[in-house]
Amino acid sequence: MSNDLNIDVRAYPIENPQGSTVAFASVTFCVGDTPINAINSIRVVEGEKGAFVTMPQTTDRNGDFQDVAFPVMKGLRGNMSKAILTELDAVINAGLTGSTNEPHFHFGGKLPGDGAGEVSVEANVNPIRNPRGNTMAFGSVTFKIDDKPFSVVEGVRVVNSAENGLFVTMPQSQDKNGEYHDIAFPVMKGLRGQVTEAVLESYDRAVSERSADRSDSFSNRIAAGKDKSEEYKQGAAQKPDPAKAAAKKAAGLGD
Repeated sequence: MSNDLNIDVRAYPIENPQGSTVAFASVTFCVGDTPINAINSIRVVEGEKGAFVTMPQTTDRNGDFQDVAFPVMKGLRGNMSKAILTELDAVINAGLTGSTNEPHFHFGGKLPGDGAGEVSVEANVNPIRNPRGNTMAFGSVTFKIDDKPFSVVEGVRVVNSAENGLFVTMPQSQDKNGEYHDIAFPVMKGLRGQVTEAVLESYDRAVSERSADRSDSFSNRIAAGKDKSEEYKQGAAQKPDPAKAAAKKAAGLGD
């Protein structure tokens, strides 16, 4: 297999759909046949203009839907959607309840640059100002090939455990049995460790920067207070004393 960015696709049609969702799917992005990262909980939705693919989503504080994991490399999202619908048709035409276990590769796109396929990770983490539970921060992870972004995962958490200290969790969903499963996650050997390292480094950096900002702000407030105090002292020294002025006037000395 060529060293392109390929997509291993699995599709699972719903036997008797009660709504617009007619199937679920999962994808694994691969360099050649080497898996890099996977995304589950993808939906195939039947709309007025036919079937289309939606990425796993969550709602923000305003009630708006936001993608949790999604491809960002040019052309990759379109190729992924096409691959999912093609795989779903193949499953339905074969009379199966879902894709078989062997890989089902579809073309994702040409690798950027020289096509070496070197995988790296970039993290962006925002600490919670006043955490009330054990979640200390939320962030995102960008997976890169040859330093070019191809896939993003939002909703990554930094969690503080009394037993194990800080650790990183990927975004999760709950199944009908109440079990939690990762929605998107790294699968290449050693890549989860890279994700954890990148996320915790970003967290430490953000906490340090915030502490420095608070220190600067506190120092500025102290300096401003000292300036106000000096202004008050100087003003008080220059202001005439009413008692002394009255005494001088009574003595006929004037001002």
